[in-house]
Amino acid sequence: STYYNSTNTAVSVTTPIASNDATLIGGTLQIQAKVAANGTYVNIGNAAAITDSGTQTVSLSASDVEGLTNFGNTVSLYFRAIITDSAGNATTGTASATTLTVDQAPPTVSTFSMDDTSLITGDTATVTLTFSEAVTGFNSDDDITEQSGTLGTMTSNNNIAWTGTFTPSANTSDSTNTLSLAITYTDVAGNPGPTATTANYVVDTTANTVDTFTMSDTALKAGETSTVTIIFSEAVTGFAKTDITAPNGTLGDLQSQDNITFTSVFTPTADTTAASNVLTLSGNYTDTLGNAGPTGATTASYAVDTDLPAMTTVTIASNNNTT
Repeated sequence: STYYNSTNTAVSVTTPIASNDATLIGGTLQIQAKVAANGTYVNIGNAAAITDSGTQTVSLSASDVEGLTNFGNTVSLYFRAIITDSAGNATTGTASATTLTVDQAPPTVSTFSMDDTSLITGDTATVTLTFSEAVTGFNSDDDITEQSGTLGTMTSNNNIAWTGTFTPSANTSDSTNTLSLAITYTDVAGNPGPTATTANYVVDTTANTVDTFTMSDTALKAGETSTVTIIFSEAVTGFAKTDITAPNGTLGDLQSQDNITFTSVFTPTADTTAASNVLTLSGNYTDTLGNAGPTGATTASYAVDTDLPAMTTVTIASNNNTT
């Protein structure tokens, strides 16, 4: 058995014509068909004139085939031929060895998903593609278009449920991406499948950077403070003053309106002399998607001199001697 699918426009029936019977030339060939093994044969299409011995092929249009009573999905079609010689003697042939199973239902996509749709550095996503029935000719390398990353070859144990691993591209920041399925595959009957797309996924594998890390005053004396400014390349989360090491002084709480630009006030330690110091960025903060923030950034060197000169003894001598 073979299939009659949604792409068929005709059915060709080939009948052997005996070469040792000249009376067949000029006769007719009529194809008959029935739906299901217990159906009744009926003429289908027009009778064709027999022009030569050997074999003769008659083409039946889709409208001829689909016009059969009880034609529908999953039924089987049987064919035979009636040969009439030029004298009008008719012979009914046996059923064709090939039957047609009607399957005009295209496969559908039940699932096309990713288990992670916010991908950062080091992440991967498992892609699941499930069809309504087994498919053939599907190859994810050719049939799926990916954005901002690569999809490994998808595999399946039953040609219905397929899985693969998506790896985001490095140094990429793109908030709008989908995987797209093409229509080059079919079900086993030859019906083409539909297109499909995943839900949107976000890729952010671009490392956050520190654009500015400065102090407004780098020569600090007693009673002075310095405004510290930190500007990141993108918004961060979880960033606090404890992420900054501040030798020979203390750092006030960080202030920000957009989680990109932060300011604080550095107050030098009293009674201290230290000519070379830097603020150093460390800690466990991330960008908004979870990429680790940069560490190791430092300010320019600053000096602290809050050690006031000491006055241990003051002596006042009088010169008011009398004689």
